Amino acid sequence: MTRPDKSPLRLVLSQTHMLVLSGFAAVAAVTPRVAVFGGSGFIGSRVCQTLVDAGCDVVSLSRTGEAPAWASEERWCGRVEWRQSDLLSDRHPPLGHIDGAVSCVGNMRPSPRWESGSFFGLHWDYEAMVRENGLATDRSAAAARRAGASRFVYLSASSAHQFAYGGALMGYVDGKEAGEEAVRQRFGDAAACAVGPSLVLGGGRYAGLQQAYRALVDVPLVRAQTRLFKALKSGVSTGWVPQDAVGEVALTPPSEVGEVARAVCACLLGTVGEARLAAFREEQRA
Repeated sequence: MTRPDKSPLRLVLSQTHMLVLSGFAAVAAVTPRVAVFGGSGFIGSRVCQTLVDAGCDVVSLSRTGEAPAWASEERWCGRVEWRQSDLLSDRHPPLGHIDGAVSCVGNMRPSPRWESGSFFGLHWDYEAMVRENGLATDRSAAAARRAGASRFVYLSASSAHQFAYGGALMGYVDGKEAGEEAVRQRFGDAAACAVGPSLVLGGGRYAGLQQAYRALVDVPLVRAQTRLFKALKSGVSTGWVPQDAVGEVALTPPSEVGEVARAVCACLLGTVGEARLAAFREEQRA
């Protein structure tokens, strides 16, 4: 497992440390045109909605090329250009000129093929997850750069999740890290941002679970316990190891999907000052 990234481009979000904006003002004299890769998905569609509400022209690219069912009757949905493109086979997606881009592309689903001897027959295809999280992001960043984008935001995962997701999900971890590096190489630290939320819930998905989970872990005693445990482990020879990160992830409050979308858009549109943004940058491990 590689050491968590120390570059300044990473922003980590959780329910208790979430950058939330209630709205956006115009950020340019000309309406910005923004591409959202994976815009038909659970998080990507909320990013499209938030960008439309912020006054942007939005083009969504996804494998289906269609708006999600939950949004099909929404007014904002009609203001998005829904286009079909598979980044793994289409090196030149139909973008036109854009000013910025967001990638919500990613996959951590298990392989549909049954594998005897694995966990309940489930297994995760390492190469497939690296392609769908890393290669797809590299191609989206390259396409956005060619189309004129000056800023790029990548929806990644918190490094606590990446540190904990070893073993079967190593392809997901390596893919996300490759995606972050690809964005950095294409745009540089000043024009790129990787947003790493905790478990994302909301939007009517698992509403009961979200409420119960948050009530269980989003309390001062649990947060204090996690901080104390990390402080104690930092003083022993083994340090903070992936097994410890699993516990940290399990006790991290979930992020609400609408708030994640607003944070992504705030990073893209530059509506958050450096001093305020610094409070949300990830505390890196030594």
